[in-house]
Amino acid sequence: MRLVIIILILLLPMVPTFLAIRDVVYRPSDDPQKKMIWLLIIIFLPVLGGLIYFAFKKFRKIAEKIS
Repeated sequence: MRLVIIILILLLPMVPTFLAIRDVVYRPSDDPQKKMIWLLIIIFLPVLGGLIYFAFKKFRKIAEKIS
């Protein structure tokens, strides 16, 4: 039981990272350079990189609605 809890505690913070990587890879984009930059940010800043990606994604959607 303790092992399961420890594994969950260690893996749960990585969920945003995995979701962000999946989103970057499968997102249709005409600029592969942007994809590569985002992947590097997400990989080198594991938990924080995923959160930053989703925050910028949300701001980008808001900016598109405004303009």
